[in-house]
Amino acid sequence: MDTALQAFITKFRYSLLLIPVWLVGIVLALVFWRRHPRVSLLALLALLGFLALQMFEMGMFLLWGGYLPPNAWLLSIRYFSRLICPPVLWALLLVALFGWRGRREA
Repeated sequence: MDTALQAFITKFRYSLLLIPVWLVGIVLALVFWRRHPRVSLLALLALLGFLALQMFEMGMFLLWGGYLPPNAWLLSIRYFSRLICPPVLWALLLVALFGWRGRREA
């Protein structure tokens, strides 16, 4: 096996397993859009965000072979995408899961 391909698979082996899960979630959000539009929108945004972040990370790896990007602004985008975006996307997903439920009256 080519060493570059082996390095790619080694680095992204867990993410490569998550991509089909995100795609199924995107399809499910689209299927249930009419029944629960707000929940579907939030889930769709979060799952598309996770997918976009992963594609960005894979693209950076393919372009620079796992090394740091040559430009400071690309490095800033990379760190922002790794540190800030995932918690925001998880918060969106949690709001989609639990934020739509109304209060029960006893």
